[in-house]
Amino acid sequence: MPTGTATPTLKRAALLVAMFAAVGCNASVPSSAPVVSASPPPAADDPTPVPPGPTAAPAEGAEFVPPAPGCPSPADPVAPPDVLVSVGDGPGILATHGSSTLVTCTMSSASDVVSSEPPAGIAAAPGDLLSLSLPAGWRFLHWEGFDRPAAGEGGNVWPGVETPDRPGRIEVPVPARNGDSIAGYTLWVIRDDGRVVGQVDIVIQVTIS
Repeated sequence: MPTGTATPTLKRAALLVAMFAAVGCNASVPSSAPVVSASPPPAADDPTPVPPGPTAAPAEGAEFVPPAPGCPSPADPVAPPDVLVSVGDGPGILATHGSSTLVTCTMSSASDVVSSEPPAGIAAAPGDLLSLSLPAGWRFLHWEGFDRPAAGEGGNVWPGVETPDRPGRIEVPVPARNGDSIAGYTLWVIRDDGRVVGQVDIVIQVTIS
């Protein structure tokens, strides 16, 4: 069940440090430019690199730590994936993007964008579930969210949920209030080949009637 007042700010810097440490990067990550570091060679007795696997379930209340991206890094630039939002199998709309962070084994890129107020677009009934879908080639690792009235005060926070099966589509609850609500989600995602891990923030407007 949701609890508390919405405070979606996450500790990107700490997570980036943890991820770079996991792949052998020990340089600091400046906000204005990516950091490039050579990936460590495989151990002599293990010549075949093992792709990152699912992370262990954290202790209750612990910060989610994503898996380290695999090497080599993609040759071409990678953009944050779009997220299609729908009610069940109904028609969907693209969520409004907020901030995002993408990490490979040699560099990271971050976009600190303040989400604009999303347009109306999703109509649902009490108790419905929203489907969040990624494009082909991307998978979910973890999600957490919040919702608040489109006008007025108050709100709820949805605690983090890991998705160890790495699905391309997840279902999340609709806001538990009638009328217009703003729902926001922080999504940890990974590319199918394991070479890009990202955190993507999205917002949508949902009308419950």
